[in-house]
Amino acid sequence: MCKKDLLMLDFESILKYFRVSLPKKCRNEEVARQLMRIATSLKVKKLKKYEHEFAALKGELSPVSFVRYRINPGTDYEAQDSADQYSSELERLKSTLLRAEEEKRRLEEEAVQIKEMLKREVNRAETESSRNAAIIAEYKQICHRLDNEQGTAKAALNQLRSQIISCSQCCDLLGTKGVTTTDYHPLGDGEVPLQGCGDGDPQLVRAQERIRELELELAQTKLAHVEAECRNQDLVHQLHAAAAELQVAKNSWPPWLHKTLSSIKEVANKKELVSTAAAAAPQPQLRRDSAPTTTGLARDSHSRENLRGMVDTGTT
Repeated sequence: MCKKDLLMLDFESILKYFRVSLPKKCRNEEVARQLMRIATSLKVKKLKKYEHEFAALKGELSPVSFVRYRINPGTDYEAQDSADQYSSELERLKSTLLRAEEEKRRLEEEAVQIKEMLKREVNRAETESSRNAAIIAEYKQICHRLDNEQGTAKAALNQLRSQIISCSQCCDLLGTKGVTTTDYHPLGDGEVPLQGCGDGDPQLVRAQERIRELELELAQTKLAHVEAECRNQDLVHQLHAAAAELQVAKNSWPPWLHKTLSSIKEVANKKELVSTAAAAAPQPQLRRDSAPTTTGLARDSHSRENLRGMVDTGTT
């Protein structure tokens, strides 16, 4: 019997062949020698390979599956192999889906954190900008008040000069002393000749120093305001960039992941709808054996009228 015919037999036929038919054939010396030559001509490597495969298969399969495989080694093993392959592919897809969901959840949490951080920074920048605007408005009011004071002091100084010039005694007195100084006054339009005034009015000197201090503070405030506006613009640009990156990350997801997530959401929504419908379903009412009497109808109508009156009074 050839190898192909032997493989086509079932387990009982193979046992019968090796236990009955083959010993009968081996009674002849030539047949026995031919069988020994065939046995010695087989390669040991293949036998070792078959032995390892047999041991692995015997360890993987249950006894019933192993006997079934020995009886019909073709279809069941292929079906089991394909089922194992599909199950492994399913497990791999499930793990991939879990990783994708975890990645999505992590990206959403990072996006929420970035949005909150940017929102805090924008609020802080807006608060600082409003504070700087209030400071600038206050300094503008101070500068306007100082300008008014400067105009008043200049008018008083011009009036004093006109009085000195109109007084002949003052002019003679100043002429005899011979003191003529030309000082630059910050409240005037340029060089104002002051005769016999010494170092000038101390109030005007203090006002000049105060004006210089306020101008310096105003310049510093303007610089801080410009820096705050720059920081605000940087934060706005960062917010737009983060939103664009988040949109790109959402668009970069594979289509099968979108389909899987949408199908999972649909199943969850259907389950919720079914549960709510089952909870909201009306309970079956028992059939009344007798018809309502006139007293019962009158009582029901009276209770409805009372309820309607209470509702009307409540609405009014």
